[in-house]
Amino acid sequence: MANPGMPMSMRRRPIVVVGLVLWMGSLAQADPAATSQPGAAVVDPALQKAVDAGVNFIVSKQNRDGWLCDVEQERTAITSLALMALKSSGVQMSQPTAAGTAMRKAMAWVLQEGRLRPDGYFGNDGSCMYTHGVTTLMLGQMSGGGADEQQNALIKSRLTKAVDLILRRRKKTMAADGATRPLPRTRIFA
Repeated sequence: MANPGMPMSMRRRPIVVVGLVLWMGSLAQADPAATSQPGAAVVDPALQKAVDAGVNFIVSKQNRDGWLCDVEQERTAITSLALMALKSSGVQMSQPTAAGTAMRKAMAWVLQEGRLRPDGYFGNDGSCMYTHGVTTLMLGQMSGGGADEQQNALIKSRLTKAVDLILRRRKKTMAADGATRPLPRTRIFA
């Protein structure tokens, strides 16, 4: 359990930092000259050790229900970030590993009824579009990579509703110069 006296930004920092490390590790360029197979990647052992430690950390922080954050209002966003971190490290939901199981549980939790409002908005955290944007990005990255065809259809359905909300919001907040920004007293979800 998180220390209630600690600022929220400090409580979520370990998961976010691990996610960033995993993402940066996935961007590391392999030396193609170091392998005899054309196109095969060679991963530095130290980098692989760091990625594996990050994956193990995320898996160890998962609640039995599937979420990855002690702060209820941030669970959807942090769980979505963790899913993207696991995916970027090479973990797949179909893998019969602890990390594959963690991905399946986390995705099932995010896709639960009630997590997406009828208007297509993800989140109940008052963050405006932060949780919604992170979750929409995650669903886009996971599209077609669900645990089974039923979950793939659910991901597609939720992703479509989430993107539709973003497009409706963009239309309502479009400035004269074409930029999208919050306008004073704009009712975004009406």
